[in-house]
Amino acid sequence: MSKNTKTIVFTGDYHIYGPYDKFIKMYPDHQVFCDDIKDLVSKSDFNVFNLEDPITNSNDGCIKFGPYGVGSKESLVPVKKVGFGMATFATNHTYDMKDEGIKDTFFACKQYGIDVTGAGLTREEAKRVYYKKVGRHNIAILNFSRSEFNAVTCDHGGSNPLDVVQNSRDIIAAKKNADFVFVAVHEGVDVFHLPYPRLVDQMRFYADMGADAIILHHSRIISGYEIYNKVPIFYGLGNLLHLSKNPAEHKGLLVKFSINGKGVLDFEIIPIELDPKKVFVSVCNGDKKNKLIQEVERLSLIIQDQDKLNAEWQKFVLTRKAQYLSIMAGHPRIIPRVTKKIGLNSVYEKILLLNKKKYLAKWNIMKCQAHYEAADYILGEIFKESTK
Repeated sequence: MSKNTKTIVFTGDYHIYGPYDKFIKMYPDHQVFCDDIKDLVSKSDFNVFNLEDPITNSNDGCIKFGPYGVGSKESLVPVKKVGFGMATFATNHTYDMKDEGIKDTFFACKQYGIDVTGAGLTREEAKRVYYKKVGRHNIAILNFSRSEFNAVTCDHGGSNPLDVVQNSRDIIAAKKNADFVFVAVHEGVDVFHLPYPRLVDQMRFYADMGADAIILHHSRIISGYEIYNKVPIFYGLGNLLHLSKNPAEHKGLLVKFSINGKGVLDFEIIPIELDPKKVFVSVCNGDKKNKLIQEVERLSLIIQDQDKLNAEWQKFVLTRKAQYLSIMAGHPRIIPRVTKKIGLNSVYEKILLLNKKKYLAKWNIMKCQAHYEAADYILGEIFKESTK
C-alpha cells in the first residue's frame, strides 16, 4: 500500500452491558482483541467503533419499552489499547440512563482520549457533524439512530434521530465542507440478516444526497452490502463484541476503507469472530473467512434484487406475527414467548385474531402521519407527567 494511501476502519456494535460488564470489571487488563486486530487498527489512520450503551453508574432509567443497557468505563480499556479513537453513540440505548448517562459517557470517553459523535444533551449537540483531517483529506462523519425512546428532544438529550429530511440537510451541508462523507446508521431488525425494503431506499437516497459511504449496525448479525452509484452501503456489520447466547451474534465485520493519493475510495471486508468462553475477538482466516465472505455475498445478491428482498422480509415478519399482535392487543410480553416455546404459537395467533377489527384503529394511527404525530405527542405528555 502506498504511503499516500490513508485508511479508516469502521466496526459494528460494542455491547458493554451484562456479562461482559461484569467480566471486564473483574479483569480490566484482559486482552479482548487479537494481535491481528490491534495491528490493523493501530496502523490505520482513523478508527471508529459503535458504543452501544451508556457508560455510567446511574440506575435512574428513562421510561421505555424494551431492555436497558449500561456499562462501565473499564470497557473502554480494550478498545483504547488496540487504537480506536472514536465512538459513534447514536443507538437505541443512548438515553437509557437519561442525561446523566450521556454526560458520564462523554466524560469517560474523554478520559480515554476517545471522541464521541451522534448524541448530546441538546439537538444541536446531537446532530453536530464530526470533522477529521486524515492526511490531506477532510473527512466528515454523521451518525443517526432509529427512534424509540432514545432520541434527543427539546426537553432532554439523546441520540441523533434517523430522519430523512434533517439527515439529508446535514449530509448536503457536510459535503460542502468535506472531501468524504461517511454516514453511520444504527438501524435494522434484531437478528434478521437483511435490511427491510424501505431502509434500502432510504440509504440509497442518502447516497444521492452526498454520502460517500454508509455503514449500518444494530441488527447484531452480519448482512450484505451493495455499491449504489459508486457509493458502498453496508447493511449490517454485526457486532464488534457481544457476549450473547446466540452464536450468530459472535460474528462481525470490520470495514477497512482506503483513500489513495488520487482520492479514490476503496474498501476491504474483514470478518471477525468472538470466542465467548475466552472473551476473545479474532480475525477469521481460512475456511471460516471464506464461509463468512460467501454468506455476505449471498445476502448482497438478495439486497440487490427487490423481489427477493421483499419476499425474505415478508417471510421473516410472519414469524413475528404473534409478537406484534400481542403487543397491539396489550398482552404481557411473556405470553408470545411462552406459547412459542411450548409449541402453541399458531393457537395463540388464532386467539389474537378472533376479533380482527380491534386492530383497525391502531393500524389507522400507524398509517396516517397526522394521527401518528398526535398520538406520539399525547403519549409523550402522559409519560412525562408520570415522571414528575
